[in-house]
Amino acid sequence: MYAFKFIKAHSIAQALQLLHHDENAKIIAGGMTLIPTMKQRLASPTSLIDLSAIPDLHHIQLHDRFIEIGSLCTHDQVSKSSLILEHLPTLAKLASMIADPQVRFKGTLGGSLANNDPAADYPAAVLGMGGTIKTNVREIKAEDFFQGMFTTALHMDEIILSIRFPLGQRASYQKFRHPSSGYALCGVWVSSSANEKRVAITGVYPCVRRWPQAEDHLLQNKSAPSFESTPIDLENILATHDASAHYKAQLMRVLCSRATQEVMP
Repeated sequence: MYAFKFIKAHSIAQALQLLHHDENAKIIAGGMTLIPTMKQRLASPTSLIDLSAIPDLHHIQLHDRFIEIGSLCTHDQVSKSSLILEHLPTLAKLASMIADPQVRFKGTLGGSLANNDPAADYPAAVLGMGGTIKTNVREIKAEDFFQGMFTTALHMDEIILSIRFPLGQRASYQKFRHPSSGYALCGVWVSSSANEKRVAITGVYPCVRRWPQAEDHLLQNKSAPSFESTPIDLENILATHDASAHYKAQLMRVLCSRATQEVMP
């Protein structure tokens, strides 16, 4: 690991000022991805700007139509929050399935979204529910936020402040974990409201994405359908040495069927 400065910011304004003064600086939220990347010398920031001391980024608030979660809330906090357990229990379940206890106590919701790992869990929930990412500059809809592998709509001078999850949906998240890393070989989030069905897939493609064919299938059925014959384009699937494109496609079908049975019994 290269030498670097570690600076604890005490406000968003201070963090932004530090970013402007050092173009090679990086924001550290939980560090569960950044630190291993630095250890492997795949990243060498000159400064790490720690956001953990900023109090405005740790809140969980219930509003009329959504729950707002501060970007520095840890996976453990999301999994155990009484508000989230009552109003968004599937999100709490998802958070409890991330990695291991050590990661859940340090990793953060905002850090996970900003990194946009292709096998991360939270992007499926945010996209699957039609969430909104709030930064110091603007509000970004989930459809516009996730742009590619490790790529988001965030600009260099943007910091995620909070994430808003809409209420009033039935949802299920089904995940097939990689046995060693805990990352999703395939994760399927299904949401159902009076007017819309959404299916979001993580772990399969270079970036989280919706599955429109499955959504159309759900709209055409009043009860839980089967997805065994639903066509899947294999060309863009992120195959690995231990999971072929055909294998991941079949995981999509199976996990979507399980999720749909919970949402549309």
